[in-house]
Amino acid sequence: MNPRISILVAALAISTTGMAQTFDFGLQGGLTFPLGGMTDVVGSDPSLSLGGQMRIGLRGGSALVPRVDYVSFDGTDDSLVPPAKVKETLLSIGVDYNYYFSRQVGQGFYVGGGLGFLQKEEKYSAPAGYYFLPGEDPSQTKSRFYVATGIGAAINKHVSVFGRVQLFFDNQKGEYWNSRRGEYENSYDLSTVLTCGVEYHF
Repeated sequence: MNPRISILVAALAISTTGMAQTFDFGLQGGLTFPLGGMTDVVGSDPSLSLGGQMRIGLRGGSALVPRVDYVSFDGTDDSLVPPAKVKETLLSIGVDYNYYFSRQVGQGFYVGGGLGFLQKEEKYSAPAGYYFLPGEDPSQTKSRFYVATGIGAAINKHVSVFGRVQLFFDNQKGEYWNSRRGEYENSYDLSTVLTCGVEYHF
C-alpha cells in the first residue's frame, strides 16, 4: 500500500479526534463475495475477510471510520492455455462515514459510504508440467481507487452486524483496438466485492 495514502488517512483521523464525542477501536470480519468483473477469474465463491478500524463518533449520530480490510480469493484463469491457478488479494485502506438513525453512535441502525484506495495483487501458478518463461508470468500488483456503501445495526455497544459493498474499476478485460484513435486502449471493467460480517468494538 502506498505510504502516502496511509499518512493521509492517519492525518484525517487525527484532525477529527478533537471534534469526537466518542472514540473506539474495532475489528471486523465476515464473508466477502466477488461480483462483477471479479468473477471473470475467481468465480463467485465467498472468502473470509478480516480488518481493523477506528470509530470516531461525532455529534448527531455521525461517525468517521478509518479502516483497513483484507481478503484473498482463489480462482482459475481460463484465458491462458493451459489454464492457470491464480490467487487475488485485496488490501484496502480508506475512511467511511456512517450515520446512526438513533442519533447516537453505536446504537441502532446505520447507513454509510466511504472512499479509499486498494492494492490488488494477482499471483499466478503455472499448471503442472508447464513453466512460465521470463516475462511470461502474468502476476501483477495494481493500485485502485474505490467507493463503498453499506448498512448495519449495532446489537449492543460492542457488537454490530453489517453489509458493505466496495466498487472499483479494473482492466481485467485487457486491451482493445480503438479504430477512431488508431491505438490500443485498456478496457476497464467494474469490479465489486460484497461483505456481510460482524464488527466488535473495544
